[in-house]
Amino acid sequence: NLLCGTSALFKYYLDRHGNGTYFCSFDDDQYVIIRNLLRTLDEYDIRDPWRGQNIYVGKPPQSGKVKFESIPTPVSFLTGGAGYCLSRDLVERGSHLFADL
Repeated sequence: NLLCGTSALFKYYLDRHGNGTYFCSFDDDQYVIIRNLLRTLDEYDIRDPWRGQNIYVGKPPQSGKVKFESIPTPVSFLTGGAGYCLSRDLVERGSHLFADL
């Protein structure tokens, strides 16, 4: 399923690409102009004050916030669209959940 596959990709990224600044994923039928992608990611300063923390580049949620039983505050569900990029620290924040999937 998509959730397990995505979690496996996150784990692979963290285990094998220790110096990566971003994790990016795109659908297999999408064409990515790498030069434009790098230019877009360069707009996000990974130095102070943000230091690359919690950066998500992708499609915003269409249906608003979603309420989960285990999370007291409703959260936005990021669909990604045809592709998305996450800062390394954002992937690391969720890494403790990968083993449970």
